[in-house]
Amino acid sequence: MRLRTFLTAFSIALFLSNLGFASDKYKIDPGHAHVGFASKHFGLINMHCGFRDVSGTILFDGADVTKSSVEVTIKTASLFTENESREGAVKGPAFLNVQNYPEITFKSTRIKKVGDALIVTGDLTIMGVTKEVTFPFELVGPVADPWGNQRIGLAASLTVNRYDFGIGFDRKLKGGEPMIGSDIMISLSLEAIPAKESGTH
Repeated sequence: MRLRTFLTAFSIALFLSNLGFASDKYKIDPGHAHVGFASKHFGLINMHCGFRDVSGTILFDGADVTKSSVEVTIKTASLFTENESREGAVKGPAFLNVQNYPEITFKSTRIKKVGDALIVTGDLTIMGVTKEVTFPFELVGPVADPWGNQRIGLAASLTVNRYDFGIGFDRKLKGGEPMIGSDIMISLSLEAIPAKESGTH
């Protein structure tokens, strides 16, 4: 009787684990990851930049998404723009200072549901300064891709004040308008596959 009870309990546990109720570890697919940011230029329009080197992990709980978590690491030297001189300026000491601060990181600390929306709170580190940020995000999947990987997707956007992270460039035009706005709009679009998988396309 004890053996039968044990086998029944074991079978139930195995069935639940196969349903994905436990947190599964995913790694960000660098070929399908975009992190960009934008700020006002001369008070007129937003100028955009992006990063080519984005990595990280997502612990995805399919039964309770609030038990999920995400970590993202961005190599600041991978920044790119459509303008070579602007790219050099943003990488330089007046802005991201990539030589001394090679990474931007985000690590979630909690996730909650507000109605149908998901809200994540976590620690964002830029230029060695860590601030807690909170913003809505979308986490979708998993879906099976044509190469046998189970993929999930994450999309989010948030706005931070660059002065809070020590980016103190403060030159102004003759009329007093700032050359570069204080608000930085960050956007993320990431796909991830199980960490045990290696194939990406």
